[in-house]
Amino acid sequence: MSNNNTTNTDSSDPTEENSNSFMVNPTPPEEGAESDIEVEPASINSYKSFVGTGMTELMPEEGPPELKGEIVFVNGYLSGIVNNSEQTWNNAKHDINPDHPHQEGYMQGESANEHNRADPDDIFTNEELEAQLPDNKRSPDQIDEAIDDGFWSSWTSYNNDVSKLWNYWNKKSNKFDAGDKYGRYFNAYRSDHYINGSHGLESNGAHRIDHGIALGYNWALVNWDIRPEEEVTENKEQSPYVESYSPPYRPVSVVAHSHGAAVGAGVALGIMRYADELGWDQMALNMIFLGVYQPQGLSGTEYDEFIYDKVNYYEVGQDFLDPFGEETSGKLLNKLAELFSRKHNKLLQRRGMVEHLREITGSWGDFAGRAVQFTFGNDRADLVTRDGDIPDISSACNPTGDSGLFCAEYVIPDDAPMSYTEGAPSQQPLFTDSEGTLELSTYIANRRFEFGGWDLFKSDEEKKFGDEWGDFEKVALAWGEAFETYKAEKNAYESLTGNSYNYIDSLNYQGVAPDIADQHRATTRAYQDMLERYAWLQDAQLYAHFGPVALIHHPRVLSDFPSDSLGKASIWERIKKAGENMFYRVEYGEYEDKGDKLGSSKRKTAKTYVEGDGKEQLVATSIANTPCIKNVIDVFVHGNKEKENLEKLYTEPGEHYE
Repeated sequence: MSNNNTTNTDSSDPTEENSNSFMVNPTPPEEGAESDIEVEPASINSYKSFVGTGMTELMPEEGPPELKGEIVFVNGYLSGIVNNSEQTWNNAKHDINPDHPHQEGYMQGESANEHNRADPDDIFTNEELEAQLPDNKRSPDQIDEAIDDGFWSSWTSYNNDVSKLWNYWNKKSNKFDAGDKYGRYFNAYRSDHYINGSHGLESNGAHRIDHGIALGYNWALVNWDIRPEEEVTENKEQSPYVESYSPPYRPVSVVAHSHGAAVGAGVALGIMRYADELGWDQMALNMIFLGVYQPQGLSGTEYDEFIYDKVNYYEVGQDFLDPFGEETSGKLLNKLAELFSRKHNKLLQRRGMVEHLREITGSWGDFAGRAVQFTFGNDRADLVTRDGDIPDISSACNPTGDSGLFCAEYVIPDDAPMSYTEGAPSQQPLFTDSEGTLELSTYIANRRFEFGGWDLFKSDEEKKFGDEWGDFEKVALAWGEAFETYKAEKNAYESLTGNSYNYIDSLNYQGVAPDIADQHRATTRAYQDMLERYAWLQDAQLYAHFGPVALIHHPRVLSDFPSDSLGKASIWERIKKAGENMFYRVEYGEYEDKGDKLGSSKRKTAKTYVEGDGKEQLVATSIANTPCIKNVIDVFVHGNKEKENLEKLYTEPGEHYE
């Protein structure tokens, strides 16, 4: 991707001292030994200046320092069937995991580059966004028209780039204003950057964190205009404005979703590492994690019980006839990933986010204290297992935290699922009868709103709030009732025959007694009906997965949430409430920043905060000064691929670099 920041075009020696140009000259990348892993060393051609940094020439200004925040959005899996067919279909169908260190022949699609973990093409900068989508092109109607025109419009470059990363966050349902609202709140209005967090369907959280470290370090190197601590300290008395180039005046906020949650945590660590290298002991950092994918690992007894429940209790791992008659396949999405197969163990993860972050960071508690998360209790679809809350991080959804693997559990007396915990605080009964009890997570995305083309709405209210359709409780209830019916028919068949029910037996009733055949057909119909409603349940859970992005500001989506101290106004309002005593931000009051240049009054307000209350919200950059993080940057950014460096990289058991 092109880089449009001002560059230093002076032909003089870049190491020559210049009081007006505080630049560092990093150690050139070293050529490493040969390895199976392909890594392109950081190239000077990738960056904005010939010394490999984004530092622009310092133009002396008078007055107090200027606070200019930056906000980085990290998207999750780019799941478009057409736009990312390589990942969604080809890799999964051929059992290819792009994250595997020795995987060859995979198709990258729209996901992040596994061959070059610091690839500038996975970083979409604010400068590039401004070039494609300037202020005078940001009205909802103009953006909506450009997106609807798709590849046939004159906005081809817009659709290829902006709609992939920027439009992941900015949608009709949030009036294409999510990025700007985040930016205003975190003093980073129109300073939004986008990093690609999309990875393969079998991606591991630890892998994505390491990938994010490389991308975050590269982003900071190129785009975060801070100067070495020594240079700022030496010059700030002579020119107070120089402090504008220090981390307290360049706060960074990271907002990440799904796959991108792990990448976003890594991005933050990469940025911290860059600040640490420039001599800064502390920096200003905010983090928001939405719809968190793989907050924890899934292994051991917990994994065994989870697979048992899916296959043996809920019976959703069963194969059935392919609609085209070509092969016997499972539920379509399950077949693609073989999610519950013990042969492949695709959901087995020894390390999720929390396990890896505890291992590689200098102080996990301090790092966790800079973040707020929001993941709905019914964000538990099979394709995003495991989802839930990251331990030790404040939740703006369920204040007590929720790490459950199921959001809907049907409990039959004396025959509960192995993973079921009676009396779990995150569960509430939806119905109870003689057969069993259906329990749902408490903090769920229940109300669902659909946003199509503006012309599809019948009223101004639908245009504003969307078209509301069936709530989650009704979908879960339909599945629970179908599951109950199936279990009753299955019990009747097994009592009649003394044999276990097998769906495949329905293919041939020749020579079977009529009453047995009839009961088998009834059981089969009930089973198919249950699977169909289970598919509806999956769809509703995936809706909950994307809800915190698309409906971040929707005023009605939480109206039936439980009453608590965080309120029901919107997802965004709950996040702000959860982070009000933690987020690093300046409240200007009557000088509220609407995007115009900061005047002297605003600068004084910012200076008061930075030198006062803001100090309590800074975080130590030494968190990222660890051998693990330094090694990741050494390998993936600087291209030092010696065997000893590769062996230090984390991989899941059975996978290793050579």
